[in-house]
This record gives sequence, structure tokens and C-alpha cells, in this order.
Amino acid sequence: MSSAPDEYSTITRPGTSELRVKGSRFFGFAQAVENEKEADQLRTALRRKYYDATHQPFAYRLATGQERSSDDGEPHGTSGRSILAEIQGADLYNAQIVVVRYFGGTKLGKGGLARAFSECARLALREAGRRRVQNVNYLRLVLPPEDVNSLKVITSQFGAKISSISYEDKAKVKLAVPPSRSAACREVLHDRFGPEIFKIGA
Repeated sequence: MSSAPDEYSTITRPGTSELRVKGSRFFGFAQAVENEKEADQLRTALRRKYYDATHQPFAYRLATGQERSSDDGEPHGTSGRSILAEIQGADLYNAQIVVVRYFGGTKLGKGGLARAFSECARLALREAGRRRVQNVNYLRLVLPPEDVNSLKVITSQFGAKISSISYEDKAKVKLAVPPSRSAACREVLHDRFGPEIFKIGA
């Protein structure tokens, strides 16, 4: 797992590709995903549509830093890693690529397979739009209403912003913090307000 970035590029629209190598057909699908569940759902939909395909290797990379790849029955290291390398090389997060393969009767060898999966993934990414996104971690806090102004002053030094706030007996705050500053921000809040600030059910 890689570290979560404060800002990243992701896919704005799906990208597709098609490649033929010695009779085998490769279909690439590059799509944006927000989490593991969404990635699973998209793969399930493709598996149902291309139910007769030989293999459907994939890879995804999330803004949380989580990465996953699968060869889906292809020779080890020839497909999933090759696809993931294309996502990493494009410096994309919250992105998944699935390559559907129909075997054409001629074995391509490990090197040939790796090149074919890489090229198909790269072509799919070329068709996908891109955009920059600010990444945040959310801290949910509870504190006396009179301490909210102090909270704003303290958290501003970490680039944090209040995403939402509600007032009852206490103020309940949803704080958006850049991932690289999240741990330090949490530590300072703990020292200033005590552990009870994180007891959202209090």
C-alpha cells in the first residue's frame, strides 16, 4: 500500500481499447472508482457481459493508498502487475483497469502477454479523461460551542477546513484534513482539547 496523496489525478470518463495479438483479442476498460466495493461491482458487471472471455485480469489504485491487482488465471506476473504499472506510471488514483482477453489459439509467452496487457491498458487510459482532485481525511469531533473559534485557528495551520457543523448541547464538527497532515492535526487536537473531542457520541 502506498501513502495517500493530498492531491491526485483521476479518471473523469471511462476509456476503452481493443487490441489483437496473434489471434487473441484484448479489450481494455479504464474506469473511475471511489472504493473497493465500487471496483468489485464494476468488475462483476464486466464479467457478466463478457462471460465467455478466457481471463479478465485487473488492477486498481485508490486515493487511500490501497492497490490491488490480479492475473485472473493468466501466468503469474504477466497481466495484473502490468496493468497496475500503467496506472502507477500515469500517476492516477481512484482508477481501475480491467482487460478482457479472448484466447486466439496461439500462446504469446510471458513477455508477449505482459506487453499486450500493458499496451491495452495504456490505450484505455489514453481514451479516459483526467482531472485533479483534493484528497482529505475526515475527523469527526465534539466540543463545547465556545471552543469552535479556537478549533478553527488551530486547525488552519494544518490546511484543515470545517466540512459541516451542527449545534446542540455541544458542537459536532466534521473536519476535512489533508492526509499528510491528519496525524499531526489529531495529535494537536488531543493535546489541546483532550481525548473527549473525538467522542462523537458524547
